[in-house]
Amino acid sequence: MKQLITCLAIIFTIPLINAEDNVKDIGNYRVFYSAFISDFIQPEIAKQYGLTRSKVVGLVNITVIDKTTEKATVANVSGSASNLLGQNKTLAFKEIREANALYYIAQFSFSNNERYNFKLDIRTHGDDTPKSLSFVHTMYVSK
Repeated sequence: MKQLITCLAIIFTIPLINAEDNVKDIGNYRVFYSAFISDFIQPEIAKQYGLTRSKVVGLVNITVIDKTTEKATVANVSGSASNLLGQNKTLAFKEIREANALYYIAQFSFSNNERYNFKLDIRTHGDDTPKSLSFVHTMYVSK
């Protein structure tokens, strides 16, 4: 089980390494975000969490860290992704919890070289108003 936790943590944080632009401070929280091809995830892990592995399916990964405790915190994450043609996709986030790791993952399909505008609402415990997070990412089909 420990090996699975380590593997999951490494896989879900790969897109964040050396990517300071993928972090945003929102109030008392630091939000780490990334979008990447679901093909990067190992088959066993995808199966365990009901994720589709494909060259044309992307994942949005969100982690919310409480800046005071420096620990992942529970959040309600919702939002959408729209491409340059204005096609809008609602993102359905699922919580993934392993030991001290806590992630929110949503899947979406894409075409090669498709640029997406992600608009997310993040609501932490006790927040009456969701905090907004927006970012842009271009998805490429893996070879």
